[in-house]
Amino acid sequence: PNNSLLIVTGDVKTEDVRKLAPKYFMRWQRGPDPFAIDPPQRVPPLEHSLFVMDTVDDPRAFVKVYWHGPSIGLDDKGTYVADVFSSIITQPEHQFSKSLEESGLAQSLSFWYYTQRYVGDIKTDIQTTPEHLDQTVKEFWKQVAKFDDTNYFTDEELETAKNVLRSQTLYRSEKLSTFTHDLAFWWAAAGLDYYEHYLDDLSKVTKQDIVNYVHRYIQTKPYVLGVAMSKGAFQANPPTLQKLGNPLLQSRP
Repeated sequence: PNNSLLIVTGDVKTEDVRKLAPKYFMRWQRGPDPFAIDPPQRVPPLEHSLFVMDTVDDPRAFVKVYWHGPSIGLDDKGTYVADVFSSIITQPEHQFSKSLEESGLAQSLSFWYYTQRYVGDIKTDIQTTPEHLDQTVKEFWKQVAKFDDTNYFTDEELETAKNVLRSQTLYRSEKLSTFTHDLAFWWAAAGLDYYEHYLDDLSKVTKQDIVNYVHRYIQTKPYVLGVAMSKGAFQANPPTLQKLGNPLLQSRP
């Protein structure tokens, strides 16, 4: 029980829950603190970029790019910034989405951050065709090179992203089954204090915060690049990290 959280939602009365919880859980004995006995180890940063390939029975090409992002407890502010930035560039009218999806290069595109205490990952998932693989990834890195340009997005797009995240959070809290899941996730991943102040801290994110976040975690940082396509597609156009990697990182001494 000292490493657990009981969440009850629905058509119940608080006083009834307070009576029933001890009745059913009081015999559950407290256990040793697992983190005192075996403290979690911080994941070291990537020393260099990695390239992973896999074959799939599919006519499409699947591309994944992952970075080590901010961690709860080390850079809480960076986690809010990560959410806002992801929301900005995945807006349909933003040039990141337009250059890759609306152009027809990518059949689907996502860019998001997963909040975690021990290295939340920043991830991009792209579906394209083997014929467009090189061009699509080249355009992706072209956009990444612009991430730290304060003109890459407008003040309106910044505020829209904050409002979208606020609306999504409030909407999810209106459905008790979803709200229960969210409370459990945030308690386990970041703590309820983090969740309680999430919307307020989200609203404070600035353009300069985003520039700092991009420099610290994305633009010239090592990453993992994964490509999956059919065996025939690999044979016709063998991908390599040198060919598909981030030019900004490859050009550094």
